[in-house]
Amino acid sequence: MEILKVEKNDKNEIIEISKKSFEWDDYIGQVFDYWLDNGLFIKAVEKDEILGFMHLRFYNTFTWFEGLRVNEKYKKHGVGSELTKKAIELSGNRKNRLIILETNIPSIKLSEKFKF
Repeated sequence: MEILKVEKNDKNEIIEISKKSFEWDDYIGQVFDYWLDNGLFIKAVEKDEILGFMHLRFYNTFTWFEGLRVNEKYKKHGVGSELTKKAIELSGNRKNRLIILETNIPSIKLSEKFKF
C-alpha cells in the first residue's frame, strides 16, 4: 500500500467511495476541488485502486484531520491506520485535531488506537 497525493483525475473514484460511507449524502464531492488546492489531500493506493483517503489542514500550532474514508471492500484491512500514521508523520510536531460523530464506532476506535 502506498500513500500518495490525491490528483484531479481521482475525483470520480473518491466520490464513489464517499457515497458508500454514510447513510446520508457525503460532502466530499462538494469539497474535492477545494481540498486539492488547500492543505494536503492524501490517498492509500494499491494496484491502481484507491483504498481510502483523507485531508489535512495545517495551522500554526495544529493539524486538522478530516474526511477519512475507506473503500468498503478494504475496511478492517488497516487502511485507516496507515492513512492516520502518515497524517501524523506529515503533521510534524503540531497537535492533531479531529471531530468524530459519536455513533461512528470504527473511527472512535481508530482515534483511541492513536491516543487522540
